[in-house]
Amino acid sequence: MIPVTWDGLALNAGYDAGSGLTWVIEDVAGWLDSPPLNGNDVNRALSDGAAYGVKTLEARLVTLQGAIVAGRAGDLPPVRDQLAGKAAARSPAALTIGDAAGRTLTASVRGDSDAFKVTYLSPLALRWQVILTAADPRLYDTTAQTVTLSNTGATGGWGYLRTYPRTYPAGTLASTAWLANAGNTYAPVVALYTGPLNAGLRLTDGTNTIFTAALAPGEQLYIQCDRLAAAAPGGASRASYIQPGSAPLSVNPGGEQWSLIGSGSGTVQLQWQAAWT
Repeated sequence: MIPVTWDGLALNAGYDAGSGLTWVIEDVAGWLDSPPLNGNDVNRALSDGAAYGVKTLEARLVTLQGAIVAGRAGDLPPVRDQLAGKAAARSPAALTIGDAAGRTLTASVRGDSDAFKVTYLSPLALRWQVILTAADPRLYDTTAQTVTLSNTGATGGWGYLRTYPRTYPAGTLASTAWLANAGNTYAPVVALYTGPLNAGLRLTDGTNTIFTAALAPGEQLYIQCDRLAAAAPGGASRASYIQPGSAPLSVNPGGEQWSLIGSGSGTVQLQWQAAWT
């Protein structure tokens, strides 16, 4: 059976000898569909057609419908309570679903405006339904990928025994890594900077670059690369550490090479998950 897990609860596990319950998912809607698309197009006033706007993906809605069969009627009310509690939870939780290709994808979801519904089919069986909202409409690989770029500092410059009016400064080395993305849409990356790192450090995919301010030894900085959001450990804003000229970075489908260019003996750890839409 294809695994379906919501907040750690297996919903399509079949018969469980320990509890005497049989869990079956009857239908999953909205998981394999694309999320709602919004082109934000503007109708032209004095000519035909419309002007293309900035296209966005709206929140994904996933409808789960399942059935539960118990060996004793008294086993069903606690199960109903457990599902209703997850639907009413204020914080999002992981929804993880497998497919016939052997992949297991996940999204962060919570119940929002639609009620959790239960229908008793008999004293020993019930059918339930819940509609979940994934605010981030992308589906992610359950395996997080991580790579660390080590800033190797400056290379040797040219040295002369005599003094010349022209100087030859030391160069910098680039630390590079391949970021794989087996999905069909861009994958966001969270970067953890750990000092010491000098000002003007560049994290780049060859087209776009994030420039950062200096970090003292042991100082850390988190950057959500696709949104240029910077924070210290604990969540305090560090927006000023992202320098002018920075542009968002994300991993395109198929993967790409990123580089760290600058000086300082610190590191930048990148973490991401392949993404689908």
